[in-house]
Amino acid sequence: MSNAVPAKKLNRIQQLRETYRMARRTDKWIGVLTLGAFLLGVAVGVALFWFLPGQGVIRWVLMGVGAVMIGVMAALIVFGRRAQGAMYTQMEGQVGAAAGALQVLGKIWKVFPAIGFNKQQDVIHRVVGPRQRKPERNRRLCLGAGPDGNGPLRGGQFLHREQHHSARDLR
Repeated sequence: MSNAVPAKKLNRIQQLRETYRMARRTDKWIGVLTLGAFLLGVAVGVALFWFLPGQGVIRWVLMGVGAVMIGVMAALIVFGRRAQGAMYTQMEGQVGAAAGALQVLGKIWKVFPAIGFNKQQDVIHRVVGPRQRKPERNRRLCLGAGPDGNGPLRGGQFLHREQHHSARDLR
């Protein structure tokens, strides 16, 4: 029986705050660049809405709301990319980093972590791409990781054997 405490559910604001804290450990510029992207987006939004037809209060309200929305979109794009880069930087060199990075792949890719291992603690992961009409075109990858999580494998025959098994299993 496990004594682990279940993780607390976070709302969106708490998730963003926690992601920022995690990313800030490795990327010191994330806050400045996100703010810069927001301000640049607002400036582009104001310039864009300036040329739209309209008069009076409605023009200024639409300009303000539209400019802020464009700024938020730009800030979230920059924040997401920088946070993802920080995540990969923190994972580098950790045990199981290759499997963790593979889990981020899209839904159409199926990841089978740790399908094989040897006594030197080398691990093989299998990744299967989307089905094609011709079975020989199906994408299947075997990725190896050394004992430090992402180092080179010492046994080339080990990887070759697993590739052969993968090809046979997926026909």
